[in-house]
Amino acid sequence: MEEFFKKDSPGITDDLIQELIEKRILVVNDEVDEYLLENLVLQIIKFNDQDKDLPVDKRKPIKIFLQSPGGSCIDGLNVVDAIEHSVTPVYTVCFSKCCSMAFHIFITGHKRYAFKNSVLLNHDGEIAIQNTNSKAKDTMLFIDELNKRMKQHILDHTKITDEFYDSIYEKEYYMFADTRAKELGCVDYIIGEDVTLDSLLR
Repeated sequence: MEEFFKKDSPGITDDLIQELIEKRILVVNDEVDEYLLENLVLQIIKFNDQDKDLPVDKRKPIKIFLQSPGGSCIDGLNVVDAIEHSVTPVYTVCFSKCCSMAFHIFITGHKRYAFKNSVLLNHDGEIAIQNTNSKAKDTMLFIDELNKRMKQHILDHTKITDEFYDSIYEKEYYMFADTRAKELGCVDYIIGEDVTLDSLLR
């Protein structure tokens, strides 16, 4: 899968990226990592600064076009925090897939859009620890706290209940956007059914 997620992909030009940024459209077509600080978080802060004297209903929304297999929870939670604290509305748009940490970023959007065949994935992630016995225990204590926060984030941003979350926690829980994901409150609008494709660029 990694070959489809290259930061220097020739498929998208700097001119196109700049054109989209001018429309307040930010693109993530890669893993969730530390590069999202400059690619998303700082841009969200910049747009909020530009809007600081405007009431919320007069602000042009920020849109995040998102397609990602997931990645770092720590880096991803920084994006989640930025979206949650953005006074300017942030809309998320899922293209082919939003998996793992990208799923968490997607559901944080003030409005969430996806194509009918977009795929969302929630799971408990993976971890490998190589350290001393005591430090490994410390790491696991941190992971336990992290998992509690990730669970609460899902409960706060979807219709998923505590009981249902626990029943799927250890599964690779895939959802198509137009069926289970919409029923569970992970997706608000299906592109081509609830909204038009061209409306994403407005």
